[in-house]
Amino acid sequence: MEILKRINGGRIDLIFEEFVPANPDKKFVDCVGYDIVLHSTKDKIGHCSAKLGFNDVIFYIGNIGYNINEDYRGNGYAGEAVALLLEVFKKNEFKKVYITNVPENNASRRVCEKLGAKFLGTFEIPKDNIRREEFGEKFMNIFTIDIS
Repeated sequence: MEILKRINGGRIDLIFEEFVPANPDKKFVDCVGYDIVLHSTKDKIGHCSAKLGFNDVIFYIGNIGYNINEDYRGNGYAGEAVALLLEVFKKNEFKKVYITNVPENNASRRVCEKLGAKFLGTFEIPKDNIRREEFGEKFMNIFTIDIS
């Protein structure tokens, strides 16, 4: 696996923050976390992660996670962060990734749509999935992004 330490963008950069190794007992895959910072600064405005693998858990939680600090939301930073994060998947020879959001999260859905992600549908989360067990979520919008 190749981990990128820094991914530079126009308005933001991603700076490597953590590596969490796979835990087969919980069906977790390797995960790489990045701080989202304003370009050429150390001003952290959010966090994103790349889950590097596929299984039945990933289908519902997605390969990509992101969160933008409240003061910076509404500026397109989440979409930029995801676009930069796709470089991690390209370096690791992924052909596609899943990105998910709860149906009520319209902002996250717009991020997926702006990225050109394909909407696969709204799926009921299995009772034994971590999203349902730990967060009580019952349904998930699932998108896929082809990586070229």
